[in-house]
Amino acid sequence: MTTAELVEKAAAQLGELGESPNMGLLEAIAAKVPKTSMDATMVAGTDDDEMDYIVKNFMADKLGESDAAAGRAALDAVVERIAGCPSGRQKQRAAVYYLLVTEYGKESVYA
Repeated sequence: MTTAELVEKAAAQLGELGESPNMGLLEAIAAKVPKTSMDATMVAGTDDDEMDYIVKNFMADKLGESDAAAGRAALDAVVERIAGCPSGRQKQRAAVYYLLVTEYGKESVYA
């Protein structure tokens, strides 16, 4: 999967949520998403190991969230929000990360 394909899928999913994403920011986030497999481009919201990985390796490292419980609560809220949209069964990693980045006001990390 290419970065352009990830951006397209994430933008569509964000659109289902009523978001009008900053495409430059979304492209920068999508460029950093692993593209080794379809699984790598999505978030399994029911997999505790994956959720903990995101809290530790994305939220703490990239967004500066030092409170793991607060990070997990924010991540759970984003995953739940996406789960409610028509394409929510397949949570696009770029869309999840985009919502977290904007919620934390950390757009400058991808500038």
